[in-house]
Amino acid sequence: MAGSVRNSPVTKILVDPVNNGVGLNVFSGTPAGGVTQIAVAVTDWSAITVVPTQDSADGTIGSPVGSVAIGVGAKDNSGNYAFLNLDSSGNLKVSSSGGGGGDVQYAEGATTSPATGTVALARIASSGALLALQLDNSDNLKVAVQGSVAVTGTVAATQSGSWNVGVTGTVATLPAAPTTSLYMQAAISFNASGANTVVAGSTGKTIRIMRIFFVNADGSTTTQITIKDSTPTSFSGAFPLIPAGSFSGDGDGDPLFITGSGKGFVINSSAAIQISGTVWYTQS
Repeated sequence: MAGSVRNSPVTKILVDPVNNGVGLNVFSGTPAGGVTQIAVAVTDWSAITVVPTQDSADGTIGSPVGSVAIGVGAKDNSGNYAFLNLDSSGNLKVSSSGGGGGDVQYAEGATTSPATGTVALARIASSGALLALQLDNSDNLKVAVQGSVAVTGTVAATQSGSWNVGVTGTVATLPAAPTTSLYMQAAISFNASGANTVVAGSTGKTIRIMRIFFVNADGSTTTQITIKDSTPTSFSGAFPLIPAGSFSGDGDGDPLFITGSGKGFVINSSAAIQISGTVWYTQS
């Protein structure tokens, strides 16, 4: 819109839709004079240009859009205007320049990182290569511990792979399992009543019975058994051994019975029935 008031040029049009008025800024007569506002009543608002719009071709001021525009801003140094734009989520669209905020990341193992990277980096002292700092499944920073670390209290550890455990100090060595018995062994087998020699005596030697086991092999007769040596010295009183009954003893390293020097080991049976078993002993 162009015009003049009392032969003075119009410099700005101020629209006042609240009071249905238009303000005109004009010179009061001389360029050095003050600026005066003149209120003018408006009857046809459709003829008033309120806000310019952006032309899609070159960004210059285009056709009027009335009161639809909420705000405009300077597009660039040319003085052209462009509307403020929102994305589909209602966020203001902003163009970033000058570096930073980009999504360009570094190459693993590179020695120089891009200025726009967002990953925290660590540099290997020997090669200068860059690596990303890593977190475990609990979001704790992974750290390699070198040297000795003193640990107090109780620490839970989960084994992964093979572990080598070093032992300091003296380690007790278990003796090898023997391939032969420490004791001599003799079979018990007789079917006569009275004294039956199981281990014969030897001059100057003592028999020590370490373990013994025998059964009444007769199917119907009970016998009375007495254990003794050939002195005769009884090691037990007479006790019944019923058909298929058994007797056993183990001193766990201590002798059950010890004969006199040079004497034999004897089992006495009151009945002439089969007695069978084994005796373990030493003789020295």
